[in-house]
Amino acid sequence: MRVKMLRLIGIVIFLITFLGCSSKHKIIGTEFKNGDITFSANIYKPKGNGPFPAVIMVHGSKNHTKDYYTEYSKYFADNGIVTLNYDNRGHGKSEGNLWTSTFSDLASDFNAAVAYLQTLDYVDRDKVGFWADSHGGWIVLIADSISDNIDFIISKSGPAVTPLKTVEFDVVGNYLSKQNVPDNEKQKILNLYPKIFRYLTRNRSENLWADIKSELDYFEPTPYFKNDFDEYYKELLQQPNKMPTVDKVQLAPSGRDYDFDPRPYFEKLTTRMFLAYGKADRLIPVKDCVPVINDIDNPNIEMVIYDNADHGIRIQQKPDILFGTKFPDGYFEKLVDFIKN
Repeated sequence: MRVKMLRLIGIVIFLITFLGCSSKHKIIGTEFKNGDITFSANIYKPKGNGPFPAVIMVHGSKNHTKDYYTEYSKYFADNGIVTLNYDNRGHGKSEGNLWTSTFSDLASDFNAAVAYLQTLDYVDRDKVGFWADSHGGWIVLIADSISDNIDFIISKSGPAVTPLKTVEFDVVGNYLSKQNVPDNEKQKILNLYPKIFRYLTRNRSENLWADIKSELDYFEPTPYFKNDFDEYYKELLQQPNKMPTVDKVQLAPSGRDYDFDPRPYFEKLTTRMFLAYGKADRLIPVKDCVPVINDIDNPNIEMVIYDNADHGIRIQQKPDILFGTKFPDGYFEKLVDFIKN
């Protein structure tokens, strides 16, 4: 019995080693530059000489290093697509500062990545595009609008409304509604956010500061004004003569460009786009985004809405403790087909 068990263990180890060595791709550490900023990246290269289509993994608002999106990166590479996954500005081994950057700054980073991929002899320079996560969906629209080198865009949960609208949706759904805040108080809190963003990024007047300070003094003692957003912004807010200049404020790019309207970009889009939403998304208002895309009716945009899928286009399976989450059937195959065709 002991000998048989040892043989079985040996077979398992062999299979693990064999399968591990039979990967259809290899990972290449590399760097690319945008002006004075150097970015650290990994390229997931399919086996063979190519040329292959290529995709750049564009970050969401929180996943900033190249160790995210590896599930996508490996799948794309195993299916014949060169994949560039990089550390965002100021994260991992990349230079720069994300928190003083604008959407336009980040769009120029994306296009620098495109230009870099087009120098590689195993990349089909005519078939380079983006896979964008969440708030990256806003920025790839800008990148595409200033470049003729983008073949395709995949936008996962990319909002069709302004960043401010997504903040309001998140605050209401994930904070205020759970605490049963009265509607009149709820609206007062929501009215405060555009004032905060405007003060931090546009208008440093004493009058606006006095208005914000008065409302903060009213709401801060209440039990329903304690969430991630409020604690974060409270640390940034000071009277005008104590505030750093607008370009030095440490603020997420979506806060700096809180009023960015993606609709005109969707209307003018000539690059083919696959836009994926999940009906169970709790971070962006899908019910407000879908009518925008439907109303525009741009033939270059293919939109799919997945039932029961969340912001990550993952489906919860009950019970979670046994089954966890999964992607919708055919989702990854659809992405590969879209990139290649």
